[in-house]
Amino acid sequence: MKWIWIVALVPPVLYGISNLIDKVIVNGDNLDNNSWAMIALGTVFDLVIAVPLGIYCYVTNGHIFPGAAVFIPLFLNGSTFTLAAWLFYEAIKKEDTSKAVSIFQAIPAFGILLGFYGLNEKLDWNILLAIALLMIGGYAVSITKGKINKRMLVIMLLSAALYAVNDYVIAKFGREMLTQAPGCGFLCSTKEVLPVILADLLGKLFFGLISLFGHKQRASFLLGFKTKFKLVALGSVVYGAGDVVYDIAKILAPLALVQALGCTQPVFVLIGAIGLSFFYKNFPQEEVDKKSLFRKSFGVVVMVVGGILLAI
Repeated sequence: MKWIWIVALVPPVLYGISNLIDKVIVNGDNLDNNSWAMIALGTVFDLVIAVPLGIYCYVTNGHIFPGAAVFIPLFLNGSTFTLAAWLFYEAIKKEDTSKAVSIFQAIPAFGILLGFYGLNEKLDWNILLAIALLMIGGYAVSITKGKINKRMLVIMLLSAALYAVNDYVIAKFGREMLTQAPGCGFLCSTKEVLPVILADLLGKLFFGLISLFGHKQRASFLLGFKTKFKLVALGSVVYGAGDVVYDIAKILAPLALVQALGCTQPVFVLIGAIGLSFFYKNFPQEEVDKKSLFRKSFGVVVMVVGGILLAI
């Protein structure tokens, strides 16, 4: 299963790119920056992945969706993702992307509890130590002058908890599908879980679209379609591609380990944000003074050490 770590490293890179695009999309208080509307606009592009995925599932499996006992909870699970995404958008409106994303280091902590109690996963010492280091590193990246934005902390912890629940549901029901094909290799296993991924995508699409519950959200959606279509399309396709790979990793490997490896995401966000701050004046500025760079770099190094421990 060593190959799974290579697979699991792809989503953090793609998510990091998507996070930087998100910052541009929702930064500020203009009408076309409404978080709900941008979520709805983004989920439309899930169709880019869902349609060919549905066709592939039908051709290879003879059916598009898993059974109702699996499909319904996965579809409803889209609500946890949508709410988590809204909380994240609200956090990065007023805060550095690298700081907000760093709080996602709490996801493995929630994942440990869910994986231990619901999936019978083991809690080895290296996993616990690695997750502790990832969370410490995330904290170091997110503080400013010894303090942390409490509002951002609460919002991002709620977002992290919801993302962890979303991951748990996908892992639980995806693994149930795998029990129907014991002894499968990677390609066979992937074929079995693709209907699970499709159900997950459709749930996100549905709950993303019903977030257009108010006149302001619909007006923002229409305006954003004109002003930010290309950015949202790019961000959604990049995120969606990362989501598919991440879902496969969550189903085929221990949940807490995959979530923890995903916590290298702030590394890519920080590098990208600093680079864009230097080269593009219109990009929302990150803290780039010497003390901030040292603190964030320290946090990144600590997270990398945590990631290395996962391979032991």
